[in-house]
Amino acid sequence: MRKLLTIMVLVLLIGCLQAHAQTVEEEITGKIAKGQHELYAGYGLLSGPVLVHYLGDAFLEAFFSGSSRKSFVGPIMLGYSYFVSDKVSVGLQGSYTSFTSRETSTDNLTSRNYYYVLMPHTQYYWGDLGGAYFYSGAKAGVCYKDRFPENGLDEQHRVILALHLTALGVRFGKKVGFYVEGGAGFDGVVNAGANIRF
Repeated sequence: MRKLLTIMVLVLLIGCLQAHAQTVEEEITGKIAKGQHELYAGYGLLSGPVLVHYLGDAFLEAFFSGSSRKSFVGPIMLGYSYFVSDKVSVGLQGSYTSFTSRETSTDNLTSRNYYYVLMPHTQYYWGDLGGAYFYSGAKAGVCYKDRFPENGLDEQHRVILALHLTALGVRFGKKVGFYVEGGAGFDGVVNAGANIRF
């Protein structure tokens, strides 16, 4: 009985030491590991909705006299990822984008558009160069769009499909780091932010 108890304690001790060694290695090297969690916040430029508004206004202004002053915010993104393996993560992201248009001559507000987006996502990490992790990914979800025209038209509230493809993303850092992505869709042509893994 004593031998069996000694063997069980040794097996448990070896298992604990191996798990501790793996945790220490991950902390030192910053390697992605199955079971890790990640929180991130970012900001994008030239998202799909912003590009559609800019191009639509430019088309209308080309055929009708007048011009408008445009301003936008976002997309501002917050997200969570879970690593199902050392190469693949899945998660959920929420974002906010707004676009406002005003007549240049009178400064009258012509429209305000708000986009509230929720997209599940997946990313595949295909390269590692000493702390720089390269990946590609896809996001698909829903967007609640609020449009408040100021020119007498009815308000529009509707749900539309939200998509984003990340052609190339790079994450730098170990536990705390930052990232830069290039792609097309609701997150913008380029977006960047900070992330923390635990």
